[in-house]
Amino acid sequence: YKLPPGQFRDRAVFYPLQLRFDFKGSFDLLHGSHADLLSRIRPAGEQDIPCWMELVRLVVDGFPFLQEEEYIDTIRERIGLGQAYRLVDGETAAGIMLFCRETGSLDFFGIHPLYHKIGVGEAFLEKAMEHLQPGKESINITTFRAGGKADSRYRQLLTALGFTEARLLVE
Repeated sequence: YKLPPGQFRDRAVFYPLQLRFDFKGSFDLLHGSHADLLSRIRPAGEQDIPCWMELVRLVVDGFPFLQEEEYIDTIRERIGLGQAYRLVDGETAAGIMLFCRETGSLDFFGIHPLYHKIGVGEAFLEKAMEHLQPGKESINITTFRAGGKADSRYRQLLTALGFTEARLLVE
């Protein structure tokens, strides 16, 4: 959480990095095609926020120190800008993405654990490439450094999707 342990304890703010998995739903998309996945990725609306947040809680280990109320405000802002996309399977969010067309930045990218192996990540990246501003040729995402304790598995997933390392940043 980017704090010494004593300061962290003094703040008394804790968000667990792994919550209980509660898989419920029909999961019909697990048997769909890539074209079906791609066609069902849509801009998110206010009505999508509850299932969006359920998925955020499943993938929260990639986003330590999440402040839910601030994050919900961000989702609402990005919905208004047309920069929030979701893939829903019944009432389950299979994937979510906050994407900035102008910068080509993936600012939040979450995939339900049951949907990693069927191409949801690839479909979202294809959708993002379709919506890049003219003149932009790549998508970028910032993650934790290699070997860092905060990098649970996301660098590996992003590498499998075709992302490569660029310069080291400190944020």
